[in-house]
Amino acid sequence: MTEAVDWKKFVEVYNDTDKYPSLRDIGAVFGISYEGVSKRGVRYRQMLLNDPSLPPLNVRVASKASAVTKNEGTPEEHAQARAVLLSNEVTALVTGTKYPVINPEAILVESQLTHGYDRETRSRTPRESTPPTWLSATLKVAAVNEFKGKKFIFTGAQNDTDIHPVWPNLVAYAKHLGADLVVGPGTYETQWWSENNPTSRAYAPEIADYLCFGQMKIGPNFVFCGEMNILPTASSPISDLVTYTRGRWGVFPHAKRQLKSVPSTDPNQQAHDYGALYQAQGHSAEGRH
Repeated sequence: MTEAVDWKKFVEVYNDTDKYPSLRDIGAVFGISYEGVSKRGVRYRQMLLNDPSLPPLNVRVASKASAVTKNEGTPEEHAQARAVLLSNEVTALVTGTKYPVINPEAILVESQLTHGYDRETRSRTPRESTPPTWLSATLKVAAVNEFKGKKFIFTGAQNDTDIHPVWPNLVAYAKHLGADLVVGPGTYETQWWSENNPTSRAYAPEIADYLCFGQMKIGPNFVFCGEMNILPTASSPISDLVTYTRGRWGVFPHAKRQLKSVPSTDPNQQAHDYGALYQAQGHSAEGRH
């Protein structure tokens, strides 16, 4: 049974960052966990896509940290500022394309302090540190429920690399077919949303609008897994993912092409992998393009 939600109140509370600075604070109002708040946010963003006249839902900094010390220049302030800056950067990346992630709150960024010894004061003092980051749920984009007659072209691209010269042809081909062109991102970084390596979030500007960082379900039997970040050098990238799509056809972004039939009562069910759009760099990469 679908849970009855007072969406007007939810939006008012969710957008009031001064009174409710964290997802846990919002959850306390409705008697749910912060994961429950995130799920409601996903549902409401899906509703917004279907009815843009609804009140907007702000994109929140997905930080567990609540109110911090208000004294300007304190280590707490600096740590929180780093977390906010990183969260805003990542959120802008995953929501600023034609296929925006509808649950950016799943990328959690937390401010962090460490303590070091100060020789002048002869005491341990707080210092800002790298914000810990992690995913609390699978990133998703809006599902395509009205799929009959629609066409899609899926490909992939690696961060911080030059785009392949075939890209303009692919754009023209998609336009000729009337197809949606979707680019799955890829990187060698296991946590591309962390602070340590900003180049892991750098993609060629030509493809910026086409990137899809979330899972896209198309109808009841197909899913594009743009949320997957499989190591580009993997020789059999989808061998361990035959059950990941849970009975649907699955397409995963990767540099190597691979097709694998999935054990199923449906003999047509398969998982796919395909080539990528970036130019090969090094001998290992050249063998996969």
